[in-house]
Amino acid sequence: MKEKQSFCLKGYRWTIVGLVVGLLFLYAGVIIAPFSVLISKTVLVVGYLFAGHFVLIRAVKSVFEDKKFDENVWVTIVSLTVFGFGMHAFALGFILVFRCIMLLREIRLKKRRFMKE
Repeated sequence: MKEKQSFCLKGYRWTIVGLVVGLLFLYAGVIIAPFSVLISKTVLVVGYLFAGHFVLIRAVKSVFEDKKFDENVWVTIVSLTVFGFGMHAFALGFILVFRCIMLLREIRLKKRRFMKE
């Protein structure tokens, strides 16, 4: 008799942790902003690198290996442009929203494959 397997999110643990930590960096950067702009920007840049490192790495690999522009490349271009305008909190928020959308898409695809089995 075959056991019925359940769908779990165990493989996405570190992605979820990265999103939560990035969100905490975003809140900390926004709360610190009225007191120290330099510390606030530093916190937001560290949060951006922590939450968005996966997107940045995939964008660089995509450009140099595949020679194509996928969504990671476009999100990196937009977020770095926003950084250039000095809106660090918006760039971090943008990267967090993109990572959430990508996570939900992967979960939906995994669940769809799981239901077919």
